Amino acid sequence: MDSSLFTKDDNNKGGREFDVFAETWWDESGPAKVLHAMNRTRLEYITQAISNAFPDASYKQSPKKLRILDVGCGGGLLSIPLAKIGFDVTAIDQGATNIGAAEKYAKKLELQDLHFKVTSLENFASGSTKQDLYDIIICCEVIEHVTNPSAFLQNIVTLIKGGGILIFSTINKTIRSFINAIILAEYVLKMVPRGLHRWSQFLSPADLIKLMSAPQISLLDLSGITYQPMKKKWVIDSSQIHTNYIMSLKYALKAF
Repeated sequence: MDSSLFTKDDNNKGGREFDVFAETWWDESGPAKVLHAMNRTRLEYITQAISNAFPDASYKQSPKKLRILDVGCGGGLLSIPLAKIGFDVTAIDQGATNIGAAEKYAKKLELQDLHFKVTSLENFASGSTKQDLYDIIICCEVIEHVTNPSAFLQNIVTLIKGGGILIFSTINKTIRSFINAIILAEYVLKMVPRGLHRWSQFLSPADLIKLMSAPQISLLDLSGITYQPMKKKWVIDSSQIHTNYIMSLKYALKAF
């Protein structure tokens, strides 16, 4: 979900921004508090997207039939709840301290079918075979920290099964996102550590899809994740994609 996945071979020097979270991933009032606040909303979106994409899988009765890969899992804020539902989850992150925090928290829950790996996405993809593909790949609050998003996204595509879905949440590249995600969130409200984001690395939904270079990809849904101060919670709003957005994509068995 939210960490350093990146090697020199990936042409990525980023990711160290999340070192500040390493020992406090599960502290809801700590540096990752914004992610905790968003987490229920993201989980609701992810589980609904899975239900829509696999209507015949009856995943609530037999979720282990579906394999999930969480790319950039950080402290496991998404992978652990998904494993609690019962999915077969593999979660990767290059940050050993982040994986350590995730494993420590997961151990208390005695979860089955949850596998954490300290690795870069590039190394993980290069070591995978056709038998290692996933039904669902999630990548949340990661791509905006990647300096070579094209290579990163194309590695993700190599790991998805035909008929599978990909779910991304990230920050749009707009003037409003610069104001909201950097000026307000980092400098004024201090919701996240200063310097966490670089506007030049934000991607629009269209650019994210284009960089995959995969004609089999089609958009299932695009929605905004927006904060409502009066309700003090994050909500899904399809009309508000100017800053944070979440999208689900289908990887077809054949190119369109």
